[in-house]
Amino acid sequence: MQSFRAPVPRSLPLALCVGLTAFTLLAMSLLAVQPIHAADWPEWRGPGAQGHAMEAHDLPVTWSEADTIAWKTPLPGRGWSSPVIAGSQIWMTTAIETEISEEEKQKRVEGLAGGQSLNVSGPVSLHAVCVDRESGKLLHDVELMVVDEPQPIHSLN
Repeated sequence: MQSFRAPVPRSLPLALCVGLTAFTLLAMSLLAVQPIHAADWPEWRGPGAQGHAMEAHDLPVTWSEADTIAWKTPLPGRGWSSPVIAGSQIWMTTAIETEISEEEKQKRVEGLAGGQSLNVSGPVSLHAVCVDRESGKLLHDVELMVVDEPQPIHSLN
C-alpha cells in the first residue's frame, strides 16, 4: 500500500483540519460515484444535516455484546470522527500515535499554563479507514499525513 506524505504543519488542529478536508474530499468523491441511498449517512449530522435518519424504523433501544450487534471490528489508533456511510462502505478517520520518552514529554509540555493533565505523543499518523457495512471487514487504511510534533491533548479528550 502506498502512502502520501504531505508537508506537515506543526499545529495538530491545523493538521486535523487539513486531514479532515482530505477525508471530506475523499468521501465526496466516493459519493459522487455512488448514488445516495436512504440508508447512507454522507456527513456528520447525516442527510440534510439534521441528525435524523428519515427512513429508520424498528431501531433498537438497548444493545449488548450478545444482542443486536451485527459485528465488531478493532481499528488502529484513536478516532474522533463521525462515520460517513456510502452504500456498503463505512469511512472513518483515526490518529495513530507514536510513543515518546518521559523526558521528551516533559520537554514538550514545559511552559504550558494551568498544570493540566495532558497526553503527549511523538509523531501522529492520520488515516482514513473503511470497513464493509455488512461484515465489518477492514477494506482500506489510507495514510493521509503525518504530524511530526503534535500538540498535547487534554487527558479527558
